[in-house]
This record gives sequence, C-alpha cells and structure tokens, in this order.
Amino acid sequence: MKKLFRDHNLPFRLAQRGNNLAQIMKIKNKTIITNRRLCGLHNCTIKDTKICHASMVVYAIECECGHKYIGSTSRMFHIRYKEHLTQRSSNVFQHKQNCRKYLKPRIIERSNSTAKLRLVENIHILQQKPQINKRDEIDNARMTISYYSNS
Repeated sequence: MKKLFRDHNLPFRLAQRGNNLAQIMKIKNKTIITNRRLCGLHNCTIKDTKICHASMVVYAIECECGHKYIGSTSRMFHIRYKEHLTQRSSNVFQHKQNCRKYLKPRIIERSNSTAKLRLVENIHILQQKPQINKRDEIDNARMTISYYSNS
C-alpha cells in the first residue's frame, strides 16, 4: 500500500492497522483522502479547504485579465463559488464566458455576524471598485456606507 502512495507522490501516514484502514481512507471522485481533508463537493475547483470550507466570508474572484468580483456569503464558500461558475445570471459566469481566462478565488475577510459581513463587503466594493460587480451592487454599497456614516 505504501508503494502505491509513493508511486503517485501522495502523502501517506498509516494511522491504524487492521480492518479499520478502509474507514481511514476514502476514495471519492478519484481523490484519495488521507491525513488531509479535501473538498467533497462534486467537481469542486477549489483545492484549498481553508478557502473551500470557509463560511461567513467576504471574498474576491480575480480573473487573469485583471478584473475582479467582490461578494460575501454566510454559506460554505465552495457552494457559492460553484453557483458563480454555473448560473448564467451570474456576472462572474458571464465574464468567464467572454474572457475565458483563469479565475482565482480568495478570502478577503471573515466575520461572525451577517450585518458586519455585508458592511465589510460594501466597504471593499467601494474601495476596490471591482469591474465584474453589477453597477447596482456598487450603488447599493455607496448608499449603505453613506447610511452608516450619517447615523
């Protein structure tokens, strides 16, 4: 078994011997899971579980062409990211269809409350002026920040 892992340059640590080895290793979507947790979402394009499994985050999706999208989600990021890539109504989807370059997701900030999450998202939208976001998202961000700064 060790030879199989070494032949494919996969990290391997035998944690337990006996009949329970099948419970330790799972083969899913042709990905061998050992001592490192990988995403279980079918066809997930995010390999880093620190990003993939994160929730309550403000995130950026950056294209190689230099354009960017900023959003937030209270759900697991890999679910929201997959929606961006598959829903035709998504500006990220439309940009990807037109540009056809590599998209790189990253977490900008984490929060523990939905209200703070939305506020931080709006601040980043106003500061960074992402080109992929819809115009009304930028206008809404401007109005939200204006409301909070006048309160």
